Amino acid sequence: MFGQFVTWGLVVGGWIVVDRLSQKREARKEVRSQVDAFIADLRTLEAQAISYHLATTYDKAAARAIKASVEHLRIRLQYLGLLTAGRRAALISRLRRAITSDNFDTVQHVPQEIDGQLIGEISSATDSLVHALESGFREEFPSPWANR
Repeated sequence: MFGQFVTWGLVVGGWIVVDRLSQKREARKEVRSQVDAFIADLRTLEAQAISYHLATTYDKAAARAIKASVEHLRIRLQYLGLLTAGRRAALISRLRRAITSDNFDTVQHVPQEIDGQLIGEISSATDSLVHALESGFREEFPSPWANR
């Protein structure tokens, strides 16, 4: 009789452990897919912003689309929940400033050089956000094979 309780206890305990590990794995996969999609959209924004600043003429529609994309990414970044509010705000603010603070929303648009400071700052701000997201993901979902 006692042996059956032990057996059932082990079965139930094992099921609980396996269920929790499966849920954690599924959550990790879901967040990973959201992070990957965010990074892809961020890289698209980076390319659009660089193209905008390299263009020979001012494009009001492109400027509006870029600003909307920055705002959309800001909201998505908040939903991911991988970064603190202060870190999110600093990174998005840096990205927004890099893209929109100079040579933006003006009819006196001046084409930038591909190796210029403005283009470099856009890429740097983008890379910083990608790095922070990847670090936040690794902290939230550490690999079971890390540090071995």
